[in-house]
Amino acid sequence: MNNSVKILLLVVAVIIAIGGVLLFMKTIVSPPQDLEFKNQYELALNQKIEGFKKVDSDNLEREFATLTDLAHRFKEESSIDDKFFDQEYTEIIGVYSPKFAQYCFGQFQKSVWDESEHKWMEDRIAQLRKLTIEDGSRKIMDNYAESDGRFSIILKTIGKYQEAKSLSNRISYSGLGEARSRISKANQYKQDDYLKNNAALMKALNSLPSRLEASHYAALRAKVNTLANYYSYSTDSYDVLSDNVVAALKEYKQNAQSVYGESRSLSDLEADASRYYNAAVEYYKN
Repeated sequence: MNNSVKILLLVVAVIIAIGGVLLFMKTIVSPPQDLEFKNQYELALNQKIEGFKKVDSDNLEREFATLTDLAHRFKEESSIDDKFFDQEYTEIIGVYSPKFAQYCFGQFQKSVWDESEHKWMEDRIAQLRKLTIEDGSRKIMDNYAESDGRFSIILKTIGKYQEAKSLSNRISYSGLGEARSRISKANQYKQDDYLKNNAALMKALNSLPSRLEASHYAALRAKVNTLANYYSYSTDSYDVLSDNVVAALKEYKQNAQSVYGESRSLSDLEADASRYYNAAVEYYKN
């Protein structure tokens, strides 16, 4: 090989070597162009939310309180910005809401209900519905229509429970029409998918017709007993009173069985009414 070729090859080799060294130096000295720095607080909050998605009902409230407190603390300390807080807080509520609703419906499946929990459920739903983002311009629950709809069912169930319980205690007789209405309403409550699980409520509603009948009978007894006070009435007034008693006794005999599902003999009341009336006739003769 002649000298000129050797010299050319040597020059090429030197150039390649120098280029390799320069490329290596550039890699060592020059910083990465696309290096991305992650906000560790954002990463931590995201990780906590992922864990929260797996929380069971027994730990739901404790973990919810811990997570929301953490999000607020990060925001207050400016560890995360408002936009990220809104995003993550909305997700927290989105995870919590169906779990909370599921817990509530689970309580409605039990045979014994804790009324103090009803108040807590109502307060919690009110709290969730008030939560806002974007400086109060948007309600968080607007993003979760399905869960909010379940909240409405929960509130309605609690309301119906309170109404049904109140109805079961309204046993004072105030007319057959009112008795029919109460019993009809009680039968509606007994068919409710959730109320029917409450053993105490069902017992009270089932016994309502019998208790109304007893109240009706007691009202008849009191009405008959007023006939004993004939000395307090004029003849005409007493006749009106007597006619009202007879009509009331007749009304009971004709309707009690169909309204209450039971009735009792009125022979004792009729005997007393007749005795009082005869005594009044003798009294007015004198």
